Amino acid sequence: MTSKNRPRPVTWLAVGVLTFSVMQFAGLTAWFTLPDLPTSVPKGYLFMKNGFWGSVGLIAAMALFFGRNWAPKLMYIGAIAYAAWLWIDRLLLQRSDYASSSFPFTFGAMTLCFLIVILILSRPSVHQYYEEQNE
Repeated sequence: MTSKNRPRPVTWLAVGVLTFSVMQFAGLTAWFTLPDLPTSVPKGYLFMKNGFWGSVGLIAAMALFFGRNWAPKLMYIGAIAYAAWLWIDRLLLQRSDYASSSFPFTFGAMTLCFLIVILILSRPSVHQYYEEQNE
């Protein structure tokens, strides 16, 4: 598989998802470094959440980059699941003033990222690329 065959938007999407994954794995450090302050969720939740989404992001980024034919479906499902999780997490678990005040930005950023994923994966060249990988 050469990068000459891979559409450039797929490469950039893979890099973006890999960046998301790295940020999630970096969030694992919070489990080790958070001071003993009262939080709305157990510290183990942070570890499980960041480990799970970091792993999903890493798998999705590698699948996109190496042209696996199931990568677009994983991206759609992962994006929808992450958006749903983010809403549930913000509305039910995070009760701080910061979470409340940053919600509009978080919602806007999540919507923008979701639209970018849909835009890239709906391009004809991307469809053709993944159909060729099926052969």
